[in-house]
Amino acid sequence: MRRRVAATILIGTAVIVTMVRNQGATNWLELAANISAALIALVFLHFRWRGKEKQQVTPNQAKDIFS
Repeated sequence: MRRRVAATILIGTAVIVTMVRNQGATNWLELAANISAALIALVFLHFRWRGKEKQQVTPNQAKDIFS
């Protein structure tokens, strides 16, 4: 869920910023650059969050470890 929200925010911002800068006109080169930057940020966040998720111990895992 966290990744979907981040993807929506990043890509939506990339599109909106391009449209606002060009007064509603579409500049395909700028749009491609902004979406590429958003995807790079999303990949970075994915690997950062994946690393933290592996370290977290769920209640079921804690129960198995300490019982």
